[in-house]
Amino acid sequence: MDTEAEIARALFTGMVLGTVAHVGPPVAEELVFRTIRLQQQERFLPGLVKLGLDGLPHAIACARYHMLSNAIGGVRVYCVEESERKAWVVYPAPRWLWWGTAVCGIPAQVSAAMLRGWHAHNGIALGNPRLGFVCTGQVAAGDAALSGYYIEEVRELAPEERLRFVSETPPAPGPQPVLPSDAWPAERRAKAARGYAREYARSLILAAGEMGGLDALLLRAARQVGLQFGHLPAAAPLPVLAETGLGRAIAAALNDGIATTSWIERNRETA
Repeated sequence: MDTEAEIARALFTGMVLGTVAHVGPPVAEELVFRTIRLQQQERFLPGLVKLGLDGLPHAIACARYHMLSNAIGGVRVYCVEESERKAWVVYPAPRWLWWGTAVCGIPAQVSAAMLRGWHAHNGIALGNPRLGFVCTGQVAAGDAALSGYYIEEVRELAPEERLRFVSETPPAPGPQPVLPSDAWPAERRAKAARGYAREYARSLILAAGEMGGLDALLLRAARQVGLQFGHLPAAAPLPVLAETGLGRAIAAALNDGIATTSWIERNRETA
């Protein structure tokens, strides 16, 4: 992961942790849910087409989508297809998003909000109300992986059934789908990887703007992230990730923190 992506990932995680610590898990849960639902609405259906998955059975298409799209960003993930109606997706520890010790501060309900925002809504997006997601473990709850499976039932699922929780050990990985090299040359994969982390931060900023009341907290978190990561050799100002007033203010706070720590590092080296 390049330095810009590392800082963008830290910005997302820091803003979520700041919300958990200073406002509370319920608000953080809503913020993460809105963030991930926004991504799902913008990216899921077009992504199926881009990845060549739109003609597959729905459970398999969803599992392969998560495997391929997240692997592009450097996430540890695999999928296992049990049948046309049941397919696993497993994100083993260490989690890419809640990196390092950050996972210790993420309540399970906040982690589960990601599944509510995306995985539980894929069936609706596909026009298939029989498709749901069963979560079998969360690293945020102390499990070895965020894991679960898409299952197409024989009947329509009620809204509360689209995401269910059970305790079950996921299967081991086997051969995994790969991106076709002709449609996904190295340059295209590299561009997608660079945008992966930035997209998380952008979506959260937009979701926070919709919710309101979080600006001061997020600005402080952004500056703190900049201060913590400005020492990296390749650290440089990040572009504005969301073209809104809040987005521009967060970029300014983040880059102020980066500049402050970078200046200290440079002067210490030359002293």
